[in-house]
Amino acid sequence: MTDLSITEKLTAARLMMLLASPASVPRPWLNFEAGAAWIRGIDVIPICHSGMTVSALPSPLSELTAITLSDPEGLRGLFSTIAGALKLNTPSVDFGQLAAELTTEASLVAS
Repeated sequence: MTDLSITEKLTAARLMMLLASPASVPRPWLNFEAGAAWIRGIDVIPICHSGMTVSALPSPLSELTAITLSDPEGLRGLFSTIAGALKLNTPSVDFGQLAAELTTEASLVAS
C-alpha cells in the first residue's frame, strides 16, 4: 500500500466514519474533515461512544445519520452502509452481542 497523505485519503474515500466522543467533537479538525467529505457527497457517519449520544451531537454533526456503539440496529445499518460502499454483502453478525462487546471495550479504554 502506498503512503498517502490525509488529503489524498480524503479524496479517495467513499465513506467517512467519525469517532464522536465528548473529547473529539469539540476539535476543529473533526468538522473540517467531515466537511471535506460532505462537500464531495460521500456518506459521513458519526459513531458516538464514551458517553457521547446522538442527541448530544452539535450542529452540523447532528444533521447527519449517526449511530451509538451500544445500539445494535445502528451497528447493523453501519455494517450495511460499509458493505454497500465496498460492494460486499453485509456480514452475518449478532449485532446485539457486538454492541455489548464494543460498549464494554469503549468503557475500558475510557477508564
